[in-house]
Amino acid sequence: MRKLIARLLAWLLEAIDPKVISLYFLVSNGTTTHKAKHMNTQITDTGVATLIAALVTAAGNPASGDAVTWSTSDATVATVTPAADGLSATVAATGKLGTATITASAGNLTATDDITVVAGPAVSLTLSEAPEAAPTV
Repeated sequence: MRKLIARLLAWLLEAIDPKVISLYFLVSNGTTTHKAKHMNTQITDTGVATLIAALVTAAGNPASGDAVTWSTSDATVATVTPAADGLSATVAATGKLGTATITASAGNLTATDDITVVAGPAVSLTLSEAPEAAPTV
């Protein structure tokens, strides 16, 4: 009975004043897409990732609402560049290893992604001669 009343109340509130109640990232692995409130993404020191934000109503439908703003906790590790639509952004590693939290905000809603920048694969190999050992006395 409580669930029925809660559903009825949610439906009534949505019908009266549909508000944006959630902000998620849409994550796709190529075959399925799911929503995540907080993610942990790893990219290489030359890597780039694209994040897509989704605003959702109380009924779970896509919503329009406040503009999404993007920020990074550490621009020396990863930068974030919003797309023209504001709902997606490109995150680029700067070359420094570490973690930066990317935050998408809309009104009082937030979603975050901890971007961990790791060393990429070797691209060159250099040989050098080892210094001669000092003579022992």
